[in-house]
Formats: sequence, C-alpha cells, structure tokens
Amino acid sequence: MNTNPTRQRAWQTPVSLQGTKSGIYCKRLMTEKYACFVWRESKWARQSMTLDNYKSAQHIIAQPAPEWQPYFLPTLDAIGVTIKPHIEISGLGAIDRVIAQTERVLTASEGFSRIFSPDIISIPAPFECEFPFYMTWGKRTHSSQAHQWFRNQITETARELK
Repeated sequence: MNTNPTRQRAWQTPVSLQGTKSGIYCKRLMTEKYACFVWRESKWARQSMTLDNYKSAQHIIAQPAPEWQPYFLPTLDAIGVTIKPHIEISGLGAIDRVIAQTERVLTASEGFSRIFSPDIISIPAPFECEFPFYMTWGKRTHSSQAHQWFRNQITETARELK
C-alpha cells in the first residue's frame, strides 16, 4: 500500500532481517502484477481498459480487514487517478456472482485468474503495480524441523506458481 521507496525495497528483500530482534521472520515468496477482472461478455472484455475508462468504471473493492487497503490505491493516487467503489466486499468467495452479467471491474492480483470461473476473465490493468506475497512466522516455530519443512513446501509451491 505504501509507495515509500524504503518500503518498496523491503518488498525486494528475500528474508527480513527483523527476525533476530523481534522474533518475527518474514520471507517474500513471490510478486504478481495487478489485473482487472471482468465478466467475459462485458464491454471491458471487448475494448482495452484505459485510465479514463478505469476511472469511470463500476469498481468492486475487496477489503478483507477494516484498516487494510489494496496496494494499488497509492499507485493510483500517485498518478492522480481516483476511483469510487461501487461495491465493497470482505472476501472473494462469491466474486463470480458479483461480477457475472455486469460491467463491474475488480482489480486484484493476476493470480486469481487460476481460481475464478471461466466467465470471469483477466484484462491488463491500465497502470503498473505489483502485489507482494509474504510468509511470516515466529521465533517459537523458527527452528522446528516440521515447520521448516512446511515453509519449504510453501516456498516451492510459490516458485511453481511464478
């Protein structure tokens, strides 16, 4: 969410150095670009999405926690683009029904295309922004062989998804 260059560099750090003092460890697993998800029969599926089109679209904003905001919003602010949410949702479980047979646009990590219905398609977002995925764990499980094995499995799965 933050466009602060220091924080952006932190996203590029494979393993956080804070673990030694705080007891919290963090590893960046992968990064995906943002994309727009639309109903396959919508006008957005047939024409390219420009910034002007994007500004006027009916947006669906996923907000899984009250204080959380999508990482792409500061990017839009930085380029002078403001969007108004048409619908705010707490999760993406029913997103196929929310988008189907509408002109609504969901901006989310491009990886969601792997799990959405074929009726919901991904089109390029009209701006560049990345969504980082992290794995975090605490000091209590840091040295556990079982947890190390499990973290390695998660890391391998993320590598395969790239």
